[in-house]
Amino acid sequence: MNKMNRSIFVFVLILFFACKQENDPALLLISPTYPTFNISGNQGIAFKINASSNCALKKLIIQSKKEFLPAETLLDSTLNSTTFQMDFDFIPTNPASNIEVKLTFILTDENSNQTTIEKQIQVSPNDEYLQETSGNEFYSAASHKQYTYDLNLLQAVFEPFTDSSTMHIQDYLTDTLHIATLSRTWHSPAGLKFVRFNDFDYTNATLQSARAAYDAGTKKPIVDNITSNDVLITKLNGTTLDNGYVVIKMIYVIDADSTFDDKYIFNVKK
Repeated sequence: MNKMNRSIFVFVLILFFACKQENDPALLLISPTYPTFNISGNQGIAFKINASSNCALKKLIIQSKKEFLPAETLLDSTLNSTTFQMDFDFIPTNPASNIEVKLTFILTDENSNQTTIEKQIQVSPNDEYLQETSGNEFYSAASHKQYTYDLNLLQAVFEPFTDSSTMHIQDYLTDTLHIATLSRTWHSPAGLKFVRFNDFDYTNATLQSARAAYDAGTKKPIVDNITSNDVLITKLNGTTLDNGYVVIKMIYVIDADSTFDDKYIFNVKK
């Protein structure tokens, strides 16, 4: 091989290895490195992401895929460096039953090379006890006091000054001829539905048991004949499928001689 041919051969080798390096996929490390995880709902996994490449990194996408549902993009980040690191917390919602979630990390460089890592995550229901607030109360609609209740703020409100979307419970007075008698009837200007479930285990109420009871019960826009020890379950509007359930335990239904002091006293778990 003459000198010129040898020079051409060396140049081709250098070009070959340079191109090969440019087309090498990026290095992606996800810690913890385990491929599978078992966690409970509302509990998270803290991932550490480290990436490097011979050429500029352009994009990191993280997708979540549940069985029988389309993939959901959790992160779509634009990059412009040869190295990258970040922390990413994955916190699934609390499912009603065991589900499998596939978490996919997709790293792309400027040459459109992709490096993909998948994590399989088994998520089981987390039996969360609901928190109780006692001594809630609101009055008869004939009392000229607060006869509407906001379950988010856990306070009685005046109807004329309140957005109807937060008027979750209201004394429902339909018999204007006998206003001295408490109606013992509730409806919801906010559009909530109620399930009366007096056999419900209020003492040990959890998110899961409240959801199951509400889903199984007959949902009514109006509940009547309310008495002490009734248990009513509802679900707040605008909440996710796995949240927003409220359990109400009636303590006293006070129907005094005067309408001024007619009221409902109850405990709430949510």
